[in-house]
Amino acid sequence: VLLARLLAPGSINAEQFAFTLTTVPFAGALSSLTYLTWVRLGLTRERARNWAFLHAFGSLIWAYAGSSFDLAPQAFFLFLGIVYGAEALTTNSRGCAALSGLGFLGLATTQETYSPLGVFVLLAVPWTTARVMVRNVFGLLRRPALLYVVFGLILGLTSVFAYTFARFGDPFSTGRQTVLHPLVGSPLRGLPGLLFSPAKSIFLYSPLHVLGLIGLLRSLRSRSEVVLPLLGIFVGQVALVSCLAFWAGEWAWGPRYLVATSPLVILGAPFAFQSGRRWVVRVVAAVAVAVQLLSISVDHQ
Repeated sequence: VLLARLLAPGSINAEQFAFTLTTVPFAGALSSLTYLTWVRLGLTRERARNWAFLHAFGSLIWAYAGSSFDLAPQAFFLFLGIVYGAEALTTNSRGCAALSGLGFLGLATTQETYSPLGVFVLLAVPWTTARVMVRNVFGLLRRPALLYVVFGLILGLTSVFAYTFARFGDPFSTGRQTVLHPLVGSPLRGLPGLLFSPAKSIFLYSPLHVLGLIGLLRSLRSRSEVVLPLLGIFVGQVALVSCLAFWAGEWAWGPRYLVATSPLVILGAPFAFQSGRRWVVRVVAAVAVAVQLLSISVDHQ
């Protein structure tokens, strides 16, 4: 972006075009993260590779790789924070916790309003009875892994507050108040719009979400420490976005406010059906790729 300012001073179009190039590496890195995660979840390397390619070209990430919307970085940082945060809390791994903290740091500096979604990491810890819940809370507070995750999130938010204070004189002013519009809308419009409307349904614009949700629900018992944070964050984001007056995401391909959690939901896709129903997976996969081919064939902005 700085190079664009140097080569084309005063051209906002040049700056926006330069910014679109910065989103592509995040989309590519996200495919690598999905591959690594599927291997850790028990898929063979060949299956994990095939699913990583399908995610790359059959999900909404392809539509927004190279976009002036910063959705690929949002999805990358959120994936890093949630997946590695869940593993850190279940294995007490400081390495995974550091990666998770780095993810939430990046998420806070990219889209600070999504920072509260980090609370769903705590669903990786089993909560059964009130007595166990109290004991787990104090146990979590003593875990170095949780401190790493929280430190990254706090550091990211602090940097955002410092930047906005230096630029606007108010730590809570993001500079987005230039266009005045209502913030809160009716979830009775937003929820069916995000899920079922022909204009913005997540299942129409991302058919892999169907496989993803089925796979997550079927894996709930065997992989609850991973599945619960993923389901929680998807439900939480849908509930949050559906209450916004601008839930549709303006001129964009599909429900763009749900793109950030898209890779997390699709993690469940390989576990949707057993080998006897592979034809269903192939059909959905073909439709998913066809939908995204449409997305890159038009200027959806």
